[in-house]
Amino acid sequence: MPQVQGDCKGGHMTNDELDILLSAFADTQLDDGRSTNTITAYRCDIMQFVAFAGMPDVWTTRTIEDFKAAMLAKRSSVLTVNRKVVAIRRFSKFLSDQGHSMPAKIRTVRVQAQEFLQDVMTAEDTDRIVRIAMEKRDYRTWAIIAGLQKTGCRVSELLQWRVGDIGKPRIQVVGKGMKVRDLLVPPSLTPTLELYAAGRVDPQEPLFMNPKTKKAITRQRIDQIIKRYAKLAKVKKDRAHAHSLRHQHGQRLKEMGLTAENIAAIDGHSSTRTTDIYTQKTERELRAIINKL
Repeated sequence: MPQVQGDCKGGHMTNDELDILLSAFADTQLDDGRSTNTITAYRCDIMQFVAFAGMPDVWTTRTIEDFKAAMLAKRSSVLTVNRKVVAIRRFSKFLSDQGHSMPAKIRTVRVQAQEFLQDVMTAEDTDRIVRIAMEKRDYRTWAIIAGLQKTGCRVSELLQWRVGDIGKPRIQVVGKGMKVRDLLVPPSLTPTLELYAAGRVDPQEPLFMNPKTKKAITRQRIDQIIKRYAKLAKVKKDRAHAHSLRHQHGQRLKEMGLTAENIAAIDGHSSTRTTDIYTQKTERELRAIINKL
């Protein structure tokens, strides 16, 4: 297998024709709205490929596949390899548009699907966050986390709750794809919401409201709240997101013996295929099991 050569650091191609073509290519990419950093990276990737495969007029599908294989053999990430392939493909299209014959098929690296969850917050992580919120008497944060964890709703659905919904066994929300559904609410959530909303009397007010605008807080604000408390609880930032609580809800329902069809109906999944992914163990949990072998 040919070896990948060059990393474009401190080097450049000396062929005048290629320099002219690359300059013209850069202009078209700039016109298409790509940043100068992206264009510089494209040039680097193309020059590296030329060092490997030769000038563009001798590129073949085989040389491109060999280049990908050589990069992967060096344990370059799929993201890195595919970025280089995209650069080569765009340059090849540019040359084709200029009248050059470019018959090579340029395909990105395909990755086999591995259907396990990426790292998400565990129930223990969530408990630590709630404990800190309670120490600070931040009942809003407690209500947000409890609402997401106990109903499995999406953030967009949580933000539709109103003060008058407290204590109801179901709340009508508009879910993904503008589909209306009833969100089932366990009675154990009511005391938390009542504590948070104590003294508020307008049933039509958004439950999670910005007091200045009198409108529901934003998705971004909820993300900020969760990440802030995750940092205090020493929970990794990458796993500190609201979607983790939806995964927790699905996993809990599975542990309680509900079928995928039941969970799909409760959590508003369009198919049980989605439910299967939500209720899988996380990569971290799977690693813990593998490490026992």
